[in-house]
Amino acid sequence: MDALESLPAGPVLAAALADIDVAGLDGFDAVLVLKAWARQANHARGELFASMADVLSRQHPHGPPTDTRDAYGVFEVAAALTMSRPAAHDLCELAWDLSRRLPAVLAALRAGVLDQAKAAVLATYTLTLPDEQAQAIVAALLPKAPGWTLGQLRDAVARRAIALDPEWTRRRYVRGLADRKVVGRRNDDGWSSTPGADTGVSCREGDGPTIADAGLVRGTTLERRM
Repeated sequence: MDALESLPAGPVLAAALADIDVAGLDGFDAVLVLKAWARQANHARGELFASMADVLSRQHPHGPPTDTRDAYGVFEVAAALTMSRPAAHDLCELAWDLSRRLPAVLAALRAGVLDQAKAAVLATYTLTLPDEQAQAIVAALLPKAPGWTLGQLRDAVARRAIALDPEWTRRRYVRGLADRKVVGRRNDDGWSSTPGADTGVSCREGDGPTIADAGLVRGTTLERRM
């Protein structure tokens, strides 16, 4: 069972996990299997993102991949994965950004050592920085990121970004204002919700305005019966 930790995420690890009868495991070994499945899931997500970026780079249905993103690729992804266009758009934005701007992050995801949430933090928190600075932050933090929580990773990226560029928080604030929106959804009980996203700011003392994890500040939710 200990050998699971040394197996690379991918076909070899998948085959090893498929042969394990979890019902016969003790608690310690069950945790090892859990961690192995998490690495395998990260790997699968990374491969999905790589495939998504490949689809986005196709300018012609029968043509080879290119370095230019197809303006209609998000519709191909949405149709192929039976996703709404907004959901497909968000995934495509992240997949394309990782494949083109932060390939080291995508490589860590494909290797199974990083999950999507942490990859998204590294991407979104460095989005307003020049590529060279963003890649320098990734190079410094990527080896430590797997052992950190999302909050620890966000704080580490923010500290380095501010050290490189004191205007970083201001640009994130301005970008966040431009991303404000209202999202409508129907709930299981028949009511609909229209929460506001990215509708305010949160401030950390000494840093000025910054953008919170899921938006700036949660707006008031209006509900009505459908």
